[in-house]
Amino acid sequence: MTKNLENFLGMPSDSEELAKHSKKQRIESYQNRSNVITWLGVGLAGGVALTGGTLYSNLMPHLPKYLTALQITLLIVDAVFFGVARVKFDRARRELDKAIKDWNKLRASHHYGWPTKAETYYTLGLTIGLLWILLLLSVTWLSVTM
Repeated sequence: MTKNLENFLGMPSDSEELAKHSKKQRIESYQNRSNVITWLGVGLAGGVALTGGTLYSNLMPHLPKYLTALQITLLIVDAVFFGVARVKFDRARRELDKAIKDWNKLRASHHYGWPTKAETYYTLGLTIGLLWILLLLSVTWLSVTM
């Protein structure tokens, strides 16, 4: 029965093998989060090009310069948070991968949970990114109504 369940779910039935399997899934989750952060970084680069570019300043010449400076500052701070989060997720992935290779070390250790600091930096990055989008929309609305 357990062998059929293992084949059906694609998961091992032995508890040690199940633990290794879940650790490997967590490694994939770390890698997926790192990939998401990479694409958010690409979006930030586009935001810097949009905000700091001449097209933006030509479309909205009557806006105060401090709004553009504020937007670029938010994007740079956002990039720092995403960069730190990516490094922390990659480090957690490497440590867990290394621990899986030495299974005895992994069984004796319980500190291989989700990297909360990396998640905090990721959440801060998303929050600041949302603030930048709101600022961009408000500046655009202000420019249209003037």
